[in-house]
Amino acid sequence: MKSKAPRSLQEQITCKTHGREFIPNLLNTCDPNAFQFIIDRKFKSLEKKVLCDSYLGINTKKGGRAINLFTLRAWHKYVFNGIYDWAGKYRTVDLPDCPYACRPDFIYKCMLELKLKLLDVYTPCKIRNPNELANVLSDVYAEFIARHPFRDGNARLAKLLIKVMAYQAGYKSAKFSSFNRNGKVEKALVNYALHTCSRPLTDKIRGILLNEFNRYCRDNDVVSMHQQNHFSR
Repeated sequence: MKSKAPRSLQEQITCKTHGREFIPNLLNTCDPNAFQFIIDRKFKSLEKKVLCDSYLGINTKKGGRAINLFTLRAWHKYVFNGIYDWAGKYRTVDLPDCPYACRPDFIYKCMLELKLKLLDVYTPCKIRNPNELANVLSDVYAEFIARHPFRDGNARLAKLLIKVMAYQAGYKSAKFSSFNRNGKVEKALVNYALHTCSRPLTDKIRGILLNEFNRYCRDNDVVSMHQQNHFSR
Protein backbone atom coordinates (compact mmCIF):
# COMPACT_ATOMS: atom_id res chain seq x y z
CA MET A 1 0.00 0.00 0.00
CA LYS A 2 1.40 3.35 -1.09
CA SER A 3 1.84 5.97 1.56
CA LYS A 4 0.26 9.36 0.95
CA ALA A 5 2.53 12.18 -0.13
CA PRO A 6 3.25 14.64 2.71
CA ARG A 7 1.01 17.69 2.58
CA SER A 8 2.34 21.20 2.28
CA LEU A 9 2.57 22.92 5.65
CA GLN A 10 -0.08 25.31 4.35
CA GLU A 11 -2.57 22.45 4.15
CA GLN A 12 -1.88 21.18 7.65
CA ILE A 13 -4.03 22.22 10.58
CA THR A 14 -2.81 24.78 13.05
CA CYS A 15 -1.21 23.78 16.31
CA LYS A 16 -2.18 25.47 19.56
CA THR A 17 0.14 26.49 22.36
CA HIS A 18 0.34 29.29 24.91
CA GLY A 19 -3.30 30.01 24.12
CA ARG A 20 -2.49 30.88 20.48
CA GLU A 21 -2.83 29.00 17.21
CA PHE A 22 0.20 28.54 15.00
CA ILE A 23 0.55 27.42 11.42
CA PRO A 24 3.06 24.54 11.17
CA ASN A 25 6.36 26.06 10.09
CA LEU A 26 9.85 25.10 9.04
CA LEU A 27 11.27 26.53 12.26
CA ASN A 28 9.46 23.82 14.22
CA THR A 29 8.58 26.33 16.90
CA CYS A 30 5.36 27.42 18.54
CA ASP A 31 7.06 29.89 20.88
CA PRO A 32 5.12 33.13 20.20
CA ASN A 33 7.96 35.42 21.30
CA ALA A 34 10.64 33.73 19.22
CA PHE A 35 8.38 33.43 16.19
CA GLN A 36 7.24 37.06 16.35
CA PHE A 37 10.81 38.28 16.80
CA ILE A 38 11.89 36.57 13.58
CA ILE A 39 8.91 37.87 11.59
CA ASP A 40 9.35 41.43 12.90
CA ARG A 41 13.04 41.42 12.00
CA LYS A 42 12.41 40.18 8.46
CA PHE A 43 9.61 42.69 7.86
CA LYS A 44 11.86 45.53 9.05
CA SER A 45 14.57 44.33 6.67
CA LEU A 46 12.09 44.22 3.78
CA GLU A 47 10.71 47.68 4.58
CA LYS A 48 14.21 49.15 4.70
CA LYS A 49 14.96 47.59 1.32
CA VAL A 50 11.83 48.73 -0.53
CA LEU A 51 11.67 52.23 0.94
CA CYS A 52 15.15 53.24 -0.19
CA ASP A 53 15.40 55.82 -2.98
CA SER A 54 17.08 53.40 -5.40
CA TYR A 55 14.18 50.94 -5.16
CA LEU A 56 11.44 53.56 -5.31
CA GLY A 57 13.15 55.32 -8.18
CA ILE A 58 12.34 58.73 -6.71
CA ASN A 59 15.27 60.33 -8.53
CA THR A 60 14.40 58.80 -11.91
CA LYS A 61 12.27 60.37 -14.63
CA LYS A 62 9.57 57.73 -14.22
CA GLY A 63 9.17 58.62 -10.54
CA GLY A 64 9.23 55.08 -9.16
CA ARG A 65 8.45 51.48 -9.94
CA ALA A 66 5.04 50.10 -10.76
CA ILE A 67 3.85 47.50 -8.25
CA ASN A 68 2.36 44.30 -9.63
CA LEU A 69 1.36 40.85 -8.39
CA PHE A 70 4.90 39.51 -8.84
CA THR A 71 6.14 42.32 -6.57
CA LEU A 72 3.72 41.37 -3.79
CA ARG A 73 4.60 37.68 -4.01
CA ALA A 74 8.31 38.53 -3.99
CA TRP A 75 7.85 40.59 -0.82
CA HIS A 76 6.00 37.73 0.85
CA LYS A 77 8.71 35.26 -0.14
CA TYR A 78 11.42 37.59 1.18
CA VAL A 79 9.82 37.63 4.63
CA PHE A 80 8.62 34.04 4.96
CA ASN A 81 11.29 32.11 3.04
CA GLY A 82 12.74 29.56 5.45
CA ILE A 83 9.67 29.89 7.69
CA TYR A 84 6.95 28.40 5.49
CA ASP A 85 7.35 26.12 2.48
CA TRP A 86 4.67 28.18 0.72
CA ALA A 87 6.43 31.55 1.04
CA GLY A 88 5.47 33.73 -1.92
CA LYS A 89 2.58 31.47 -2.93
CA TYR A 90 -1.12 32.21 -2.81
CA ARG A 91 -3.27 30.54 -0.19
CA THR A 92 -4.67 27.09 -1.04
CA VAL A 93 -6.88 26.63 2.02
CA ASP A 94 -9.98 28.28 3.43
CA LEU A 95 -9.65 30.37 6.57
CA PRO A 96 -12.51 29.57 8.97
CA ASP A 97 -11.53 32.48 11.22
CA CYS A 98 -11.71 34.95 8.31
CA PRO A 99 -15.23 34.75 6.85
CA TYR A 100 -14.51 37.70 4.56
CA ALA A 101 -11.45 36.08 2.94
CA CYS A 102 -11.64 35.16 -0.74
CA ARG A 103 -12.05 31.46 -1.54
CA PRO A 104 -8.74 29.87 -2.67
CA ASP A 105 -10.12 29.01 -6.13
CA PHE A 106 -10.83 32.69 -6.81
CA ILE A 107 -7.69 34.29 -5.35
CA TYR A 108 -5.76 34.67 -8.61
CA LYS A 109 -8.77 36.13 -10.41
CA CYS A 110 -9.46 38.54 -7.56
CA MET A 111 -5.81 39.60 -7.33
CA LEU A 112 -5.74 40.21 -11.08
CA GLU A 113 -8.77 42.45 -10.60
CA LEU A 114 -6.90 44.35 -7.86
CA LYS A 115 -3.95 44.81 -10.20
CA LEU A 116 -6.04 46.11 -13.12
CA LYS A 117 -8.33 48.26 -11.00
CA LEU A 118 -5.80 49.87 -8.65
CA LEU A 119 -2.14 48.89 -8.99
CA ASP A 120 -1.87 49.45 -12.75
CA VAL A 121 -3.67 52.77 -12.43
CA TYR A 122 -2.02 54.24 -9.33
CA THR A 123 1.55 52.88 -9.27
CA PRO A 124 3.98 54.45 -9.35
CA CYS A 125 1.83 56.73 -7.20
CA LYS A 126 2.04 60.45 -7.95
CA ILE A 127 -1.02 61.75 -6.08
CA ARG A 128 -0.04 64.75 -3.96
CA ASN A 129 -3.45 65.81 -2.65
CA PRO A 130 -3.90 64.19 0.80
CA ASN A 131 -7.65 63.68 0.33
CA GLU A 132 -7.27 61.93 -3.02
CA LEU A 133 -4.31 59.87 -1.78
CA ALA A 134 -6.23 58.73 1.31
CA ASN A 135 -9.15 57.66 -0.91
CA VAL A 136 -6.91 55.56 -3.16
CA LEU A 137 -4.81 53.98 -0.42
CA SER A 138 -7.83 53.10 1.71
CA ASP A 139 -9.28 51.26 -1.29
CA VAL A 140 -5.97 49.47 -1.93
CA TYR A 141 -5.65 48.42 1.72
CA ALA A 142 -9.24 47.24 2.12
CA GLU A 143 -9.31 45.40 -1.21
CA PHE A 144 -6.06 43.59 -0.42
CA ILE A 145 -7.37 42.56 3.01
CA ALA A 146 -10.68 41.42 1.50
CA ARG A 147 -8.82 39.06 -0.82
CA HIS A 148 -6.47 37.80 1.92
CA PRO A 149 -4.28 36.11 -0.71
CA PHE A 150 -1.72 34.56 1.65
CA ARG A 151 -2.09 32.21 4.61
CA ASP A 152 -0.13 34.61 6.83
CA GLY A 153 1.22 38.18 6.71
CA ASN A 154 -1.63 39.87 4.81
CA ALA A 155 -2.20 42.87 7.09
CA ARG A 156 1.48 43.77 7.27
CA LEU A 157 1.96 43.38 3.52
CA ALA A 158 -1.08 45.60 2.94
CA LYS A 159 0.45 48.22 5.23
CA LEU A 160 3.79 48.03 3.41
CA LEU A 161 2.04 48.34 0.05
CA ILE A 162 0.26 51.58 0.91
CA LYS A 163 3.36 52.89 2.65
CA VAL A 164 5.40 52.40 -0.52
CA MET A 165 2.69 54.16 -2.53
CA ALA A 166 2.68 57.05 -0.04
CA TYR A 167 6.46 57.32 -0.31
CA GLN A 168 6.20 57.37 -4.11
CA ALA A 169 3.71 60.24 -3.76
CA GLY A 170 6.26 62.19 -1.69
CA TYR A 171 5.06 61.45 1.85
CA LYS A 172 8.40 59.99 2.88
CA SER A 173 8.24 60.68 6.59
CA ALA A 174 4.62 59.69 7.23
CA LYS A 175 4.70 57.61 10.42
CA PHE A 176 1.67 55.33 9.89
CA SER A 177 1.67 54.95 13.68
CA SER A 178 -2.01 53.95 13.70
CA PHE A 179 -1.05 50.81 11.76
CA ASN A 180 1.07 49.45 14.59
CA ARG A 181 -0.01 46.29 16.39
CA ASN A 182 -2.95 47.02 18.72
CA GLY A 183 -3.46 50.34 16.95
CA LYS A 184 -6.60 51.79 15.37
CA VAL A 185 -6.24 49.76 12.18
CA GLU A 186 -5.79 46.54 14.14
CA LYS A 187 -9.10 47.24 15.90
CA ALA A 188 -10.74 48.11 12.58
CA LEU A 189 -9.64 44.74 11.18
CA VAL A 190 -11.26 42.95 14.11
CA ASN A 191 -14.51 44.80 13.45
CA TYR A 192 -14.15 44.12 9.74
CA ALA A 193 -14.21 40.38 10.40
CA LEU A 194 -17.86 40.79 11.36
CA HIS A 195 -18.79 42.26 7.96
CA THR A 196 -18.97 40.79 4.47
CA CYS A 197 -17.98 43.94 2.57
CA SER A 198 -14.96 46.21 2.67
CA ARG A 199 -16.87 49.52 2.98
CA PRO A 200 -16.71 49.88 6.80
CA LEU A 201 -12.98 49.15 6.77
CA THR A 202 -12.38 51.48 3.82
CA ASP A 203 -14.10 54.38 5.58
CA LYS A 204 -12.12 53.75 8.76
CA ILE A 205 -8.79 53.57 6.93
CA ARG A 206 -9.55 56.72 4.93
CA GLY A 207 -10.01 58.72 8.12
CA ILE A 208 -6.81 57.36 9.64
CA LEU A 209 -4.79 58.08 6.49
CA LEU A 210 -6.14 61.63 6.23
CA ASN A 211 -4.91 62.30 9.76
CA GLU A 212 -1.50 60.85 8.86
CA PHE A 213 -1.12 62.92 5.68
CA ASN A 214 -2.41 66.15 7.19
CA ARG A 215 -0.01 65.71 10.10
CA TYR A 216 2.76 65.21 7.56
CA CYS A 217 1.73 68.42 5.77
CA ARG A 218 1.79 70.40 9.02
CA ASP A 219 5.18 69.02 10.07
CA ASN A 220 6.74 69.65 6.65
CA ASP A 221 5.11 72.96 5.71
CA VAL A 222 3.26 71.38 2.79
CA VAL A 223 0.08 73.00 1.46
CA SER A 224 -2.79 71.61 3.52
CA MET A 225 -5.71 69.64 2.18
CA HIS A 226 -8.03 72.59 2.87
CA GLN A 227 -5.78 74.94 0.91
CA GLN A 228 -5.46 72.50 -1.99
CA ASN A 229 -9.24 72.14 -2.19
CA HIS A 230 -9.60 75.93 -2.04
CA PHE A 231 -7.08 76.51 -4.86
CA SER A 232 -8.67 73.83 -7.05
CA ARG A 233 -12.07 75.59 -7.06
